[in-house]
Amino acid sequence: MGPKAANLGELNRLFPGRVAAAIALPFGAFHQQTSGSDDAPRERINRAYDQFRQGKMNADALSAELESIRQ
Repeated sequence: MGPKAANLGELNRLFPGRVAAAIALPFGAFHQQTSGSDDAPRERINRAYDQFRQGKMNADALSAELESIRQ
């Protein structure tokens, strides 16, 4: 976790009920869950942007692929 998440936790402790609920994920856990296989979200996002930059995908197709990944 980064310092921003830690600071939000401290603010929540100091001001109960005045800080929006949230979760904090350690960087390693996030990376492990979003990378590693061809079907992983991060890999799909990188592949879509690479195809877009190479002109193999237009803006509408990129938007559709990103929405598919979000779902």
